[in-house]
Amino acid sequence: MEYAGSTIRAMSMEGRLTICNMSIEGGARIGMIAPDETTYQYLSGRPNARRRRLARALAWWKTLPTDDGASFDRELRIDAAKLARW
Repeated sequence: MEYAGSTIRAMSMEGRLTICNMSIEGGARIGMIAPDETTYQYLSGRPNARRRRLARALAWWKTLPTDDGASFDRELRIDAAKLARW
């Protein structure tokens, strides 16, 4: 499962990790959110992120987002603004 859109982009890294973990619990083999600035900032602050290796990794990760116009077996669009708040 891949997640995208303004609601996902607005989430913290911890929230994104929760969403991806719930995908697995729901029976998916993977939960994915394309890396973006939130991801890069999160990784930059990690204790084991070595600057030289991180710079190379970030350059490669920036090539990973899904291509525009990619086709999927199934696509669901949910308007998060219409979801009930707890």
